[in-house]
Amino acid sequence: MFMDVTKYQDEDVLEVTVTKDVTATHSHLKTDWRMIMLRLREACEDMQVLNILARNGRMMRSEGGFYRMKNALMEHLYREGKCIFTKASIQSLPCYRCWETGIDEDGEKCRKCGGSRIYRQHVLYCMTFLVEGRRFRWHIPKAVVSWEIRLNEEGSEPYQEGLGEIPEYDEGQIRRLLVRCWVRCKANGVKGLPKFRIGWRDLWRLL
Repeated sequence: MFMDVTKYQDEDVLEVTVTKDVTATHSHLKTDWRMIMLRLREACEDMQVLNILARNGRMMRSEGGFYRMKNALMEHLYREGKCIFTKASIQSLPCYRCWETGIDEDGEKCRKCGGSRIYRQHVLYCMTFLVEGRRFRWHIPKAVVSWEIRLNEEGSEPYQEGLGEIPEYDEGQIRRLLVRCWVRCKANGVKGLPKFRIGWRDLWRLL
């Protein structure tokens, strides 16, 4: 598969599609796109960095699209047999009405959390994938999983955020990383990806 960059929506935005053939006018891109796009591990490595950025509040403008892309990639990896371990975990969101004290300002039980100090809980699946010799470990909410999951471990454990140094990326670098990850996912047949308006300048920087 190669990238067809011939369909312009307007002067600044192009519609990116991945096809099996490229017109002769773009034949010089074949080798470059094959090397850059068609490795699933590179898509996962991009996702690893994006996940750390999103977890630390660095992707507010693109967060919704990012999580849809992450969920789509996780489903693809699971269906391709790349998942080597799955377990359930519970994510507890603290109550900030009472600042995790369980007591309102009037001295009564917090009306939001009922005194539990926990606003909401989510069941997550923690999945470990092995892709071309490298392991990746991500969480996905149970509520968005529409395919059958087999747990390797009974019960659940409290959610623990993964460790990792926060990359020093500016907004432009984050945007380019999102575009590159999306293109690599698309080239590897990941379904259910969100739609991005991709500027041709963003795309050209990937060459």
